[in-house]
Amino acid sequence: MKLLPFGCLIAALAVTGCVSKSRAKAEARAAYLQGLHDAQRQLRPENQKPFVTVRGDVQRGMIEWHDQLTLSRALVAAGYRGLSTPRDIIVSRKGESFHVSPRQLLASQQDPLLEPGDVIEVMR
Repeated sequence: MKLLPFGCLIAALAVTGCVSKSRAKAEARAAYLQGLHDAQRQLRPENQKPFVTVRGDVQRGMIEWHDQLTLSRALVAAGYRGLSTPRDIIVSRKGESFHVSPRQLLASQQDPLLEPGDVIEVMR
C-alpha cells in the first residue's frame, strides 16, 4: 500500500472543502425547500393560480398569490394560530432564504412583497 505525502493530503482537503455544521444545515434546508417548491409546482395544474406556502402553526398552508401580497397579509390569510409572537420568520425564494424579524414585521418596519412560489416558515 502506497501512502500519499502529507502535502497531497492537505491539497485534497482544500479541493473538497470543509463545511461548517451550520452551513451544511443551511444548505440542506435550502435544498429541501427548493425540492418542496419544485414538487408543488409540478403538481399544480397549468391553469391554477400561483400561490405561496406557509409552514408552521397556521390553519391554511397554501395562500393564493396576488401582486400586492405582503408577508403580513399572507400570515393573516394563513390564519397564524400561535399564542405568542414567532421566534423567527424565514422566507425562501428560488433556493435563497432571508430572515424577517417578527418584531419589525409587527411594527410595520419590514413587510416584504411576496412572489409566486415563496415558502414562508414561521418558527416558534
